[in-house]
Amino acid sequence: MLALMQSVKAVEQLTIEAVVTRSATLAWKAIALHPLVDSVEVGRDLLERYRQGIPGVGAALSDQQGHRGRPLGSWRSARGTMT
Repeated sequence: MLALMQSVKAVEQLTIEAVVTRSATLAWKAIALHPLVDSVEVGRDLLERYRQGIPGVGAALSDQQGHRGRPLGSWRSARGTMT
């Protein structure tokens, strides 16, 4: 139970950082890390659907690049490298 709570907390923190920095990259990574999302591809697809279906999501997120200049493949999580 503790591991699940820690995982969800990490998702929440990354989501907050994504919104504060307006980072679409961090947003899909946060979605992909959620325990109910089974892959990076699903996380990316969900974010794209949210951006298309909810105008505020698209307006809140601006970038399509790696966060803080890091290439996307350099980001690591409990699930391993995300590319």
